[in-house]
Formats: sequence, C-alpha cells, structure tokens
Amino acid sequence: MLLCIIIIIGTVLALSPSDYQLSGLETYGSFDDQYSGLMPIKMDDNDRGSIFFYLVKARNPLASTAPLVIWLNGGPGCSSSVGLINENGPYKLSAGDQLKGEKKYVLEKNDNSWNNVANILYVEQPLLTGFSLAAKGSKKVKDEYELSKDMYGFIQNFVTVFEEYQGRDLYVTGTTPTPPFPSLPFSAFYSY
Repeated sequence: MLLCIIIIIGTVLALSPSDYQLSGLETYGSFDDQYSGLMPIKMDDNDRGSIFFYLVKARNPLASTAPLVIWLNGGPGCSSSVGLINENGPYKLSAGDQLKGEKKYVLEKNDNSWNNVANILYVEQPLLTGFSLAAKGSKKVKDEYELSKDMYGFIQNFVTVFEEYQGRDLYVTGTTPTPPFPSLPFSAFYSY
C-alpha cells in the first residue's frame, strides 16, 4: 500500500509544464503559449480520475505577473471548451471560404480575448464533463462537497506542476444557467 502511494505521488511530481505544452498550432495562425491535458486528481490514496484543462498564457509583456483566471462553463457539466472556442478564448473557430482555397475551418485571432490581460485556465468539471475522465470504478460526483474535493485536488496538482502560479492573484469566473455563479463551491479555493 505504501509503495502504491509513493508511485501515485511520484507520478504527479514527475509532471512538468512541458508535458502539457501544445505545439503545431502556429500552422493555424496561433502563436499564444498554450498548455492542455489531463491533470490527475491524487488525494487520500484515491485516484478519482483526471480533470481536463486548457491554459492560455497572457499575451501581454507582464505574463509572468498577470493573474490566473479560472473559467468554468456551468451547469455544472458543460464543457469549458465552449468558453475557450466561442466566448473569450484567444482564437475563434470560423468557417473558411473553401471557394478561395481556405481550409474548412480556420482559427482567427480574438482581439478581445481575456488572455490580453490575464492567464486563463479553462477547466472541465466535474469529472466526466468534456474530456475529463473518471477512474475505473469511480462514481459520478453527487454533490458540491465531492466536486470541491476534486477541484481542490486538481488545483493543488496544477500549481505543483505549474509552479509559477503559486501565490498569484486568482479569479474564478464563468457562465451558468443557475446560481451560484459560477457553479463551483468556492471552498475548493479557500486554501489556495
């Protein structure tokens, strides 16, 4: 059992930002520093699964001191990729003009993107939302207490991997059809 715990903890500590860095988007006109992937939730010896995130670093020259904004599309259970692609992300997905030889879809720079002033972290929560995965045998989140425990594990591991965000100003926002706004128990951020 102890060996299993050491392996689980070692897995998180072995991750680095380069494991999540996206490349190749420049062929679509994207030059923002972006990271994406599944961040494991490791707590209480229990692997609940992994939460999908998409991080877009700030465009401004103050990126190293800009705040971290966590964006959550609500429900809960609505993919935050909706906000990334259709609302405030660095690029918008648009239909290309195929008669002019353009690709079917093209990325267009969003001049009003929130990453003009902050580092934006899009998080798909709870588990089983969007690309987020639950561990085999893990049950769906049934209440806000379980959701906040999963988000706490995610945030702890995120700032362990992306150390530059430790101690940064943190803002949580998003959309949701029902209160609270956004749909996330803020207790997960209390000890951030």
